[in-house]
Amino acid sequence: MSKPSKLSLLATALHILLAILFFKYDEWLYTYDLENLAIFILISLVIAALMLAIQSRKTLLGVLLIIANSICLVFGLFLWYFAVNYTFKV
Repeated sequence: MSKPSKLSLLATALHILLAILFFKYDEWLYTYDLENLAIFILISLVIAALMLAIQSRKTLLGVLLIIANSICLVFGLFLWYFAVNYTFKV
């Protein structure tokens, strides 16, 4: 397994764990107005994992990580668009 594959796998696992953690504490994030920052961190990790997966695209793991991170990126961008445009700011 190449180094970019390992780093991409690590970044993918990290963004999945952070997503679970952020969605578990979503009320706390909403209270302190940090939900946009949390989504930005998740999208940044997905983009980093996707860039590393593209570097290792010749392996099966690299291709699988490209597919998984592409799906997560689309979902994350949708969440960020929704959070920025449809949240009620006071």
